[in-house]
Amino acid sequence: MGSINWLNGITLPTMRTILTDGASQEAKGQHMAKTATFGIMHVVTAFTVTYAMTGNIAIAGIVTFVEPLVNTVMHYFFDKYWDHPRIEKLRADMHRGLRLIMRRSPAAQA
Repeated sequence: MGSINWLNGITLPTMRTILTDGASQEAKGQHMAKTATFGIMHVVTAFTVTYAMTGNIAIAGIVTFVEPLVNTVMHYFFDKYWDHPRIEKLRADMHRGLRLIMRRSPAAQA
């Protein structure tokens, strides 16, 4: 499981493959810094959007910290069931459907 098959047969390496296949400690550190920066950006965005929608600092603060907790739990189950045979079949069916849509789109016919 070192790659992801994408549209039009393009195969992309997974992040696990990128980080374990001879990657330097510096590259791993840069990836961790990028991940941490994204996490901070996510928290700031969540607070800003919720505050803009509600005008309430308390609600914005609660949503800012509850949403990542829920998202983390959801990600656990997402990862756990990603390789389940039924989910693999669903992904394959979606892939075929997307390829069909892409072939029939006006942009593809131009």
